[in-house]
Amino acid sequence: MKQKSIIFFILLGLNILGGVFRIEILSLLTKLLLMPVLLWIVWANGKKESRIWLSLALIFSWFGDIFLLFDRQGFFVFGLGSFLLAHLTYIYIYQKKFSFKWLYLLPFISFAALFCLGVLKGHLSA
Repeated sequence: MKQKSIIFFILLGLNILGGVFRIEILSLLTKLLLMPVLLWIVWANGKKESRIWLSLALIFSWFGDIFLLFDRQGFFVFGLGSFLLAHLTYIYIYQKKFSFKWLYLLPFISFAALFCLGVLKGHLSA
């Protein structure tokens, strides 16, 4: 576990350095490797019952990272969709672990939806 974690944190440090010093190839390569390394750590050390769902969330996150590398609007939407699926998967994982009630989220989801609608109202095309 320690060696795999060290590899992840080295990649993370290199990714940050690539961003700070604007070394695009370093940022790109390390960004593409971070999620697969986390996936490797999960499969090597994770509990069997949570490994599949957590892997699915990490794969959605990885696809989101990949889609956001492209400059086209369609890829941006796919990236956001991938991150949405990742977050829904994380919610499902934690809901199972902590016996979470979905009904408790309704006020927060309603507020977020109304807020987004208000912010985006003038920018959405019909």
